[in-house]
Amino acid sequence: MKILSLLFCCFILFSSTSLSAQEYSFQSPDEKLSLDINCAEPIHFTLSFKGLELIRDAHIAMETNLFQTNENRKKPKVDQCSVQDEITPLIAEKASKIRDDYNQMTLKFKGFSLQFRLYNNGFAYHFIGNKKGELIVKNEIARYQINEQFEVYYPEDKSFISHYERYYPKMKLDSIRKESFCVLPVLFEKDDIKMAITETDVLDYPNMFLKFNENEKFEAIFPPAVKEAANKPNSDRNENVVNEDYIAKTRGKRNFPWRIFMVSPDAAGLLTNQMPYLLAPKQDLDNVGWIEPGKVAWDWWNANNIYGVDFKSGINTQTYKYYIDFAAKFNIPYVILDEGWSKTTDVLDVVPEIDMEELTAYAEEKNVGLILWVLWKPLLEQIDKALEQYELWNIKGIKVDFMQRADQQMVNIYEKIARKAALHQLIVDFHGAYKPSGLRRKYPNVLTYEGVKGLENVKWSKDMTPTHNTTLPFTRMLAGPMDYTPGAMRNAQPKNFAINWTRPMSMGTRAHQAAMYVIYESPLQMLCDNPSNYLKEPDYTRFIADIPVCWDETFAPTAEIGKYVVMARKKDNKYYLGALNNEDARNLNIPCHFLDDGVYKVHILKDGINAATMAEDYRFDIQNKIRKGDTLNINLAPGGGYVAVFTKIL
Repeated sequence: MKILSLLFCCFILFSSTSLSAQEYSFQSPDEKLSLDINCAEPIHFTLSFKGLELIRDAHIAMETNLFQTNENRKKPKVDQCSVQDEITPLIAEKASKIRDDYNQMTLKFKGFSLQFRLYNNGFAYHFIGNKKGELIVKNEIARYQINEQFEVYYPEDKSFISHYERYYPKMKLDSIRKESFCVLPVLFEKDDIKMAITETDVLDYPNMFLKFNENEKFEAIFPPAVKEAANKPNSDRNENVVNEDYIAKTRGKRNFPWRIFMVSPDAAGLLTNQMPYLLAPKQDLDNVGWIEPGKVAWDWWNANNIYGVDFKSGINTQTYKYYIDFAAKFNIPYVILDEGWSKTTDVLDVVPEIDMEELTAYAEEKNVGLILWVLWKPLLEQIDKALEQYELWNIKGIKVDFMQRADQQMVNIYEKIARKAALHQLIVDFHGAYKPSGLRRKYPNVLTYEGVKGLENVKWSKDMTPTHNTTLPFTRMLAGPMDYTPGAMRNAQPKNFAINWTRPMSMGTRAHQAAMYVIYESPLQMLCDNPSNYLKEPDYTRFIADIPVCWDETFAPTAEIGKYVVMARKKDNKYYLGALNNEDARNLNIPCHFLDDGVYKVHILKDGINAATMAEDYRFDIQNKIRKGDTLNINLAPGGGYVAVFTKIL
């Protein structure tokens, strides 16, 4: 990873004020965001945007055995700096170059420090422990009084045993059920300002949830630490745990997770925010040339329900050879063998119907990589032996499932799996997982996470609506890549939608599914449907298979949360524009200001004229001689979509 930086540590570089021995204030580089800090017991801050208070008198503290942030504190030593960086990430989820420009204030107390950063598009803070020895964190306190003018997209959860697969209903703050809690990210909105809360650099520490307490403040709560010896499985993928009376036991000298507040005057501005990545721990791998993002053909969603073949489809060698042939035909780098290829409780016990040596040799011949699904606990029980065998088989990755916890122990298990997988040159997809929390920058072989109410839910639910799909980019996706698993070939408007386990369909149009490949970020991006269905429509399949999964630049021309999203992305010398729509038909005029100078030919996939009644209706179109600043007229059917690929011709 290459970092170009310009760092100044000096009190006069940005606007800041020491108001008294207990009060400090400073601003973002563009002076629109401001932070007022009061170090009286308890420590608290107020965050404002252009004079509007977003968070008022937030109370923050840590309760530990080595230091108490609200006791015996003298006036802190204050360090300030202004930083201008450019970072080149190994996996370019949004951009191949990322600006990292911020103003920072660090308050240094005895035993700990408290660090604040203001970007033009957000604010973050974290604690830093400065004492040697074993640190027991009884609790981390954070109570945020959110401006009552905001409404919230509230992903309420019921338990710390969670897959983070939540809906985001919009509601007024005073309508939230008291003492309920939600996962992160959580999004707040008023007409002229949006704010999202999430976290990163969560290592050897639990993930944070937010409770709406009886005083109508959002209060941090954490899964307690787990007594490791008390773990008793109650099935192949669930376990009973006994908890400690603290949230973490860790080392005393360390950085604690960053608490992030993304801020934008409009919805589109959230889509290019990179704070969760910028504040994550830096890369910890040296040998990374083998890490290859790409698309993957998936078997589980479509129940291996292939047809038109002369063999019995199912979990067997012939079926997976069929998937491999399909992937090779469309230059899809990977095929997943999901649940069923092995005994679920033994990740080395291959079922008799699969000849793994024959299958892996066939995949290598076709230049297609195989990814194996595993349950986390059976993997962990023999992780070295299993990963050594996977490397011998020439397996390219693992899909690790059903963690469904976010406590310190599970966070450490994620890191252990990522680290050991990298030793065997295996990419990782975490399913049944919490949201991205910084691990993927440290271990870039971790390409994607589920932690999202994704397309698999259509197999049992009617709630996967176009409104849900147009809310996700501003909620879950703000934390990082999400394995939503798009690509459904059976599509229906809501009135025609039906739940079907073995022949599932999506809600919204075919073009809606295609647009997800531009809008939704995942360096390991699924084609979820049956290869037999894709092979019947090769032009469509080629179109979606050719959309990249990593990007040089990302632009967000216009968006409205839960209504529509328009994003443009650049990869090499091509631009890709996607539009995703909710249930209301609409017409958008999008100026192509994102283009470089020159003349472009545009290949378009869009809703067909009858897509409002027959959702599978789509059409291809071509526009010639499009230039920077020209306007595209986009007609979106209810639940519709649109994709345009710009190729420079002059």
